[in-house]
Amino acid sequence: MIVAVILILASYEYTAQVSANVANLSIGEIHSNARIEASDLAHILQAKLESVSQTLNLIASSSSVTTGNVTGAAPIFDAAQNSSSSLTTAYYWIGADGRILLLSTGTSQIFPSGTGFDLSNKSTFTYPKANLTTYFSGATPLANSSTYYIFISRPVFSRINSSEGTFSGVVAASIPLKTMGEFLLSELSPSFKASVGMLDFKGGILYSSNDSAIGQNVFKPQFQSEIPTGFRSAFDAFLNESLKGNSGLEDLSYNGASGTLAYQPIFVNATTDTGARVPEQFGVLYVSSVDTLASSATSVISQQQLVSIILILVIAGVSGGLAVTTLRWNKRLDDLVNEKTSELVRANSELEAKGRAEKDLMNVTAHELRTPTQSILTNSEILQRVIRRTLGITPRISGSVSNNPSEYDSLTMDITPEEIVDLVDSSVRNASRLQNLTNNILEVARIDNKTIALSKEIFDLNEAISEVIHDARIELASSNEPDAKTILFEPKQPTLFVDADRTKVSQIILNLLSNALKYTKSGGKIEIKTDSDASGGVGGKFAVVSVIDNGTGIDPDILSRLFTKFVTKSGTGLGLYITKSYVEAHGGVIQASNDPAGGAIFTFTIPLAPVQTGKNKSLVVQ
Repeated sequence: MIVAVILILASYEYTAQVSANVANLSIGEIHSNARIEASDLAHILQAKLESVSQTLNLIASSSSVTTGNVTGAAPIFDAAQNSSSSLTTAYYWIGADGRILLLSTGTSQIFPSGTGFDLSNKSTFTYPKANLTTYFSGATPLANSSTYYIFISRPVFSRINSSEGTFSGVVAASIPLKTMGEFLLSELSPSFKASVGMLDFKGGILYSSNDSAIGQNVFKPQFQSEIPTGFRSAFDAFLNESLKGNSGLEDLSYNGASGTLAYQPIFVNATTDTGARVPEQFGVLYVSSVDTLASSATSVISQQQLVSIILILVIAGVSGGLAVTTLRWNKRLDDLVNEKTSELVRANSELEAKGRAEKDLMNVTAHELRTPTQSILTNSEILQRVIRRTLGITPRISGSVSNNPSEYDSLTMDITPEEIVDLVDSSVRNASRLQNLTNNILEVARIDNKTIALSKEIFDLNEAISEVIHDARIELASSNEPDAKTILFEPKQPTLFVDADRTKVSQIILNLLSNALKYTKSGGKIEIKTDSDASGGVGGKFAVVSVIDNGTGIDPDILSRLFTKFVTKSGTGLGLYITKSYVEAHGGVIQASNDPAGGAIFTFTIPLAPVQTGKNKSLVVQ
């Protein structure tokens, strides 16, 4: 009996230690999730705000605005509002006297001079006028409204009488804070139970789940009175630390409840009158999560500890056999704890993998954006110089092409019309590269979030492939290669009807064909073949498509990982990842191998339509 009591006491101490270990693992998981979510949301919001700010820069520098042509500027304001209507409610043009000249909520309303609303004493107007730089407001209510907004405004400079420009008004955009908060909540990972809040750098509440708190200041008596006295000091210390411009994380507890608050500063670039971009702190984003997992695990083990104590009291009147039962119970508990611990470790590994993937995406994106962006910027500045010289306008030296004016002149003085066309063609090509990269990144996000939507229809796969080949041949013909590459299409059946998303299937074909063209030398050959898995007989369920080239083949180092993200010897490594995801979304499979005779073979399957139409189409591809 004494031995049994000793064993139960030892079990009690063991479960207490296990409880602490499980709680620590749980808290570490929550910390990691909160940091990643706060960082992701801050970067997403910063990109949204920067997009609106850049739109205002484009509006402010448009010829209609710089010359005071209100009617001519109306379509520009309407296009800006319609393109960002998911976030903004309106774009404004305020004249030099502080009165609104134009208001666009998607359709412009023009106010004759002197009749518009007077905003001359509002910071949206006074700040950019006084400082000649972009202004990001705090929470601002509209007149006779309980709805709060943030305003982004930028000064306008007239170019009529002075090449240097004189202040002639302000262009601005408004964003409802509730809409901004709901957008951030929609971007939270569904598997991470958390809430979101935002402060400006002075402590003003930009967003809260409690609508009535928006616009208040967390350090003012009205808000402070709502914080429990015993908790106020620790909470205020946390707020002051979070507003210093650094990211961080804090665990806060009160009356037995505990939670984690991760915070991330948001910086925006304000554009000055000289075109310089100066980073300014817009606010701080907070992601909070209640530590329910650790509390649940601790509660379960505490119940077992209570059972152990009761057993100690009962053991005096029962047989020593209960000690064996207790040991078995603790063994089962140990197995349960080990299982939960393994789950936490796996979840943490998945989170780290996600973090690495996001870092890789940022690095790849930055690298791929740099070349086309620099090319477009250089071409545009040379064209700007040529156009200004042609129109007799004094050139502006931006410094992106050269910091030496004479060197800048030498680039544009004797430029020919053919060279101008080449610059425009180069800019179009690089803009297309940027658009394709952007579309790929957005599509990868949809794939990773499992939000791919298929719009299925029954169509002739051979016809769709012919259309893709036709477009590819046109592009090849304009590539000026000395020896053209040959594309052959060999369908085994005249028609092959599939039940699939035509747009995505065409993208699959285009990705594989583009890949084959990329690695096939001039004068090489690419073959595309189609068939059914029953070779035209009864019972076939899938169409089979093969893309075969006689190029350099697939590098053995990456063959086994070819369809995963970022696996490539050049480019972003996203195209084949997207292709595989599209195929699998249809229920098909895709494979790749090297042809012993040289080149690569890609084969994939797509579901056939339940009933073939029986139409006898004649398909000829030259």
